[in-house]
Amino acid sequence: TQTYAGETCHQNPWLHMWIMAASFKVFGVSEWSARFPTCLQSILMVLLTFLLVQWLTDRPWVGMMSASFLLLSDFFFKYARKAHMDHLMALMFLLAMMMYIAGRKRNQIWFLPMGLAIGLAILTKSVLGLMPAAVIVAHIILGREWRVLGKPLFWLSALVALAVGCSWYIFEYVNFRGEFVQEHFEWQVLSRSVFDDVSGQGFAIGAFLLGRLRHLYAFLKDAHVWLLMAVLGAVFSVLPAKDPGRSSGSAPGERLLLILWLVIPVILVSFADAFKGWYLMPVFIPMAILAAFFFARIIRSNEKLRVVNFAALSILLLYLGILTVTPLFTFDLQHEIRHPGIRKLATKVRALGPE
Repeated sequence: TQTYAGETCHQNPWLHMWIMAASFKVFGVSEWSARFPTCLQSILMVLLTFLLVQWLTDRPWVGMMSASFLLLSDFFFKYARKAHMDHLMALMFLLAMMMYIAGRKRNQIWFLPMGLAIGLAILTKSVLGLMPAAVIVAHIILGREWRVLGKPLFWLSALVALAVGCSWYIFEYVNFRGEFVQEHFEWQVLSRSVFDDVSGQGFAIGAFLLGRLRHLYAFLKDAHVWLLMAVLGAVFSVLPAKDPGRSSGSAPGERLLLILWLVIPVILVSFADAFKGWYLMPVFIPMAILAAFFFARIIRSNEKLRVVNFAALSILLLYLGILTVTPLFTFDLQHEIRHPGIRKLATKVRALGPE
């Protein structure tokens, strides 16, 4: 059980903290050790993004562009260099989507690691870890993938996800009962959800929708040009290409999954009362892939394809190099990306402290 200032803490499940504790155990307690797991998870996401797109399209340069665009997303890159649990959530989300595709296209045995990934996502971000399951359910319904429901291992994967994900809830409830329910469910989950706004006194639909638009605007500021290219990539991936050589190469089912992977978390998180941009870290993966699909449609000559491929590889290696050594230092020398409240607090602490 986690503790904060000597008191038990039930806000978030333990997976991220356990991984960080393992890093402290191996490398010692330091800022480097705290950042290292997130950096490693980010590198894994970049590599898995390349492998996923290469598998879906059989076009290596599209995969290289997708991986490069993911690292070029400044919001993703900024938090990849911090001790942050949302990159672990994004990694589990990516693994769940890859295993779901493998279970559909190859062997249903891949549904079992899909369930494990969803369970680990729940152990990372509690109810937000259910977002991969929401995307999969929406894909089955909208894509009419009814044959998936006829595979026994798909249903077994749901049991795996529940068994792994609920292990923390069972342990906390057995040992802390009312304290756990009040802190985690009543405060951490319900008070930050859309239900708290809707059920509260003085609810006004206009103010509620305005608040959701503010959330979307905050996301647009984080995603900016990558979201625009992803939207264009989604549109072009749906429209038939006159030249088959310029298409993304992915199947319609996978294109729908990528679009749902982008849209559903944005809708769910935007409607919550407590909105944080990093809650949407998983959507930067399909955003990068769809942006690469956009370039796959607009680039014509083979010479340009080679130039883009070389540039993407160079950028990818550069950013991976920076990310690898990032735990050793921080670029935030002027504290430009820290919260203003933290800067004010630091000023007061320095004023009260000894010279």
